Amino acid sequence: ALEADRSAVVTRPLSGAITGGNTGDAPSDDTEIRIALPSDVQVLEASDGGQTQGGSLVWALGTLDPGASQALSFVLSSEKGQSLVLEAQAGSRCAAEVSASATSEHRGIPALQLEVADESDLILVGEPVVYNIQVTNQGSAQDEAIVIGCEVEEGIEIVEAGGPANGAIEGRTVRFEPVAALAPGEEIVYQVTVRSSKQFDSRFNVSLTSKQKTRPVTEEESTNFVN
Repeated sequence: ALEADRSAVVTRPLSGAITGGNTGDAPSDDTEIRIALPSDVQVLEASDGGQTQGGSLVWALGTLDPGASQALSFVLSSEKGQSLVLEAQAGSRCAAEVSASATSEHRGIPALQLEVADESDLILVGEPVVYNIQVTNQGSAQDEAIVIGCEVEEGIEIVEAGGPANGAIEGRTVRFEPVAALAPGEEIVYQVTVRSSKQFDSRFNVSLTSKQKTRPVTEEESTNFVN
């Protein structure tokens, strides 16, 4: 019998166990149990001398007497989200192979990072300044429906908004259309250009939401407009 955790988060250990036994009336010589390993799966632990060989986890159990059984355990890990189908075979010199299988979901998790920066913290009144807004998926699964919103203070004019999605400027706010998906390791960059009609220390506020992050993530960047 082959058993494994039904689900695990990517990079977290996934535990399993397998039991092999001799149900016959004669010794089972050269008994071997083999589990085929899906791609991108690593073996962290294997009991009773289990070894990786050519894409499989293998236990060489030697001779099992009639009625004897051997309980084995293992711990796996994967760097990507996938449905892991584990296939096991057991056999010996004089016995036909038997098989068992188990399925486990290795789930990835998206992790969006929001960064906001201006070209300079000191800008002349009336001169444009560009804010760069970078969103990076540092997680192990894609996130979806990424939406960026921006807001400026009174006295600041939003001149232009660009990026991977169209941005609608309404008064002192910009709201970009959703980006359908952002894969692990990918990044997107937006630019919002503003200018001030007065001298003051302003704040540029950005919010991020997505399918995963329904509670907004916010960042603030200060810019000092001077005469």
